Amino acid sequence: MIFLENVKKEFKGNYVLKGINLNIQDGEVYGLVGRNGAGKTTLLNIIAGISQCSEGTCKVNNEKIPEGGFSYLPDLPSFYDYLSIEEYVEFLLGTDYKGKKEDYIQALEKLNFKTNAKIKSLSRGNRQKLGIYVATMKNPGIVLLDEPTSALDPVGRREVMELIKQLKNGGTTVILSTHILADLEVVCDKIGFLNEGYIANEFDLNSPVLENDCDYELNISGETVDEAFVEKLNSQLVNFTAKKGFGVGNVVCKPKDGVDKNIQQTFLDEISKLTCSISSIKKVSFLNLEELMVEVLTK
Repeated sequence: MIFLENVKKEFKGNYVLKGINLNIQDGEVYGLVGRNGAGKTTLLNIIAGISQCSEGTCKVNNEKIPEGGFSYLPDLPSFYDYLSIEEYVEFLLGTDYKGKKEDYIQALEKLNFKTNAKIKSLSRGNRQKLGIYVATMKNPGIVLLDEPTSALDPVGRREVMELIKQLKNGGTTVILSTHILADLEVVCDKIGFLNEGYIANEFDLNSPVLENDCDYELNISGETVDEAFVEKLNSQLVNFTAKKGFGVGNVVCKPKDGVDKNIQQTFLDEISKLTCSISSIKKVSFLNLEELMVEVLTK
């Protein structure tokens, strides 16, 4: 568990953090959002024990300074560039590497690394991906990730999100700081908005209340999904508005304002009366995080 109470941090008379309160349970993935300069990295440094808070209490697993089973990847990780990828992993693992060499080599190759390549030859994105791999390869109990996907392409981001999902499924606690809000919806249990030195608001993405704010994506079979089809669909829907989605045959349905009863059941009741053939249904969004971020951080 990660527990912070009234944590403050002062730099030369200026308080960057003015009273942070957090309670992150074991196995949760917590998303930390805020403007540039809001203090996200400062907060992660305090949790990691790299920096001490000026006031307040910070405990990780009831310890004031984290010990064991703990991993932290900064936003700009540094390496021994003259080593190859394999040499670097072996250096970090020591004797643990010898008996499991093939397992680690295979894991690196799945991430499209050539293990004999020198680290200095890697692009910024691949250096970032290597940093994430080495930070999590021993399955630590707690992982702090500061902007882990900022330099990655969409494929690399997806790989990282899958890795975080695996950590979550294994019971690892993760704090993820990022500006890429779509990533947060994929993996996070909670999201905290850091603004003007405080956690200005916090959202539980597993809350039944927030599930009523989701959109639904339908895949339509046997029909051409064009503007005429969407217009016809809207004429049949009462509590939802349809628009063309991404991909062939996809339509996204959004609840209209004022629908405050069980959204999911209402939606299922309505689509059961549609005249088109629906091949699949899935939730595509719990929250519009971009709108929430603008609302919270501009108050």
